[in-house]
Amino acid sequence: MKNFFKPVAALVLGLALAASPFVRAAEVSNYLTSFYYNMGLKVLSYGFHALAGEHLKQVLESEPDNFEVRLLLTMLLSEEGELKEALAQCELLRKSPDADQTVDVLEGQIRQRLGQLDVAQSLYEKALQADDKSATAQLGLAQILALKNEPAKAEEAYRTVIKLSPDRLDAYLELSELLQKQGELAKAEEAVKAGININRQWAPLHEQLAAVYQKAGKSEEAEVALERAKQLEQEAQAAAN
Repeated sequence: MKNFFKPVAALVLGLALAASPFVRAAEVSNYLTSFYYNMGLKVLSYGFHALAGEHLKQVLESEPDNFEVRLLLTMLLSEEGELKEALAQCELLRKSPDADQTVDVLEGQIRQRLGQLDVAQSLYEKALQADDKSATAQLGLAQILALKNEPAKAEEAYRTVIKLSPDRLDAYLELSELLQKQGELAKAEEAVKAGININRQWAPLHEQLAAVYQKAGKSEEAEVALERAKQLEQEAQAAAN
């Protein structure tokens, strides 16, 4: 697929030039920029992250100051594990007049994946100073506090995430895991069930509920929850295929 799109772009561009000999260079450039941007979004929707990244890089060759495209590219690089390149893009993002706390959160996530917990925490805290309603920054902070073995502070941060964004299922899941590790099984059960009440179709929540039940000695309930998780995973795989 990688080698298909560029010939298509060249063919369409060639037809445009043949049809109108007065096409200006700027119009050609605008066409190519639009083509690569739209194609990047299209292949991204199909799950081809690396190919989408190539198209977005083509856009940035002609529009290096396009903040939104560079932000999207940085997110893709981070997801693909290209963390050093993603950090380099963060530096470029910070030079933009459009840069805001979004860049701090994104770099925090990258630093967190690199194991640079203190730097990541500072970035999340900086983002929260700019926008204390950022559930994503708050979630990152909660994860850092959990990793640094500060369970009380982590619990408080997770509950803040849930207050800010009640549909963040990952917050319920991670909060329950944290509480379970602390031996607070009743609170862990309460947290994961609250998540299930928001969305009953997400298998990881049922897997977590099974783990809590198992640790609490509720074998029958654990078996039922685990079977439900397996059923949901099978349904999700069938839908994807």
